[in-house]
Amino acid sequence: MPFATRLRLQSAAPDPNEADLSGPPAELRHPARAYLRGVNAPRSLANALIYASVAAARGDRRVPALLDRIDHTLPKDGAKVWQPVADDVAGRATAFWLTQGDR
Repeated sequence: MPFATRLRLQSAAPDPNEADLSGPPAELRHPARAYLRGVNAPRSLANALIYASVAAARGDRRVPALLDRIDHTLPKDGAKVWQPVADDVAGRATAFWLTQGDR
């Protein structure tokens, strides 16, 4: 199945809301892993990335390895398809961080 199709299907996963992203950094790592693996959550690279991004911004030192795993799940020809998704997630994570910060 083409990567673009997989991303489109994954977009059916509900977006996390502010309450979902408000936990301690280590607790944000768990849903990031779940969304990455598709275990106990629908598989969603975008949701994995937003949870991991907020956890990283809050100082979780174990998240960089998870961010690398997200990057390594991309097929070699997937960067062009992934970039707009990653940019959108970065914007949402930044907006959340600016309004909620280190609470």
